[in-house]
Amino acid sequence: MNRRQALQAGLLAAPLLLPACDWFNGSAQWEEEVQLSDGRVVVVAVKVQYATIGEVGGPSTRVRRQTTVRIKAGQGLPDTAWSEDLAAVLLDFDSVANELVLVATIVVCEQWERWGRPRPAYIEFRSRGGKWRHQTPFTQALFDRQVNLLQTWAAQTRDSYVTLAQKRGLDSDIGIASNFKRIVRNYGTSC
Repeated sequence: MNRRQALQAGLLAAPLLLPACDWFNGSAQWEEEVQLSDGRVVVVAVKVQYATIGEVGGPSTRVRRQTTVRIKAGQGLPDTAWSEDLAAVLLDFDSVANELVLVATIVVCEQWERWGRPRPAYIEFRSRGGKWRHQTPFTQALFDRQVNLLQTWAAQTRDSYVTLAQKRGLDSDIGIASNFKRIVRNYGTSC
């Protein structure tokens, strides 16, 4: 093959290779059992929309683009759904304030900037009057709490319903960062 033919072959192949390093969108959804601090076990429906960036034949990374947590109806809790581009880590019910509480964490630096550079890098939400609102300052009593929302991809269970026992097995993975296992006071970002 001469130089001209090689150049033509390269130009023809370029449009095929450029998308090989791109974002691929997808989603995962499941239902999971969640144990609240008062001992109640409720069922939530979770949907995670994500993008995978990588190279054909090379490494890739999944990045959450949107997480939705919906409390299933008929469990004595408000029928509501929380949805943000953060990673939900804790769901609870504050019986004193009579409010649902959800704690989420930062996934990428752009979120950290947009949410005002929180330290530690958690965002608290409370459901008031059927609407989720950002709670500031962060409630100190939430620190050191074990997270109760699944942090690994539910596809690993091969089920669309994840029990508490299954979650303990999945989230015990040694590769999960401590800020996804417990609400920690010293959690910063690399941003």
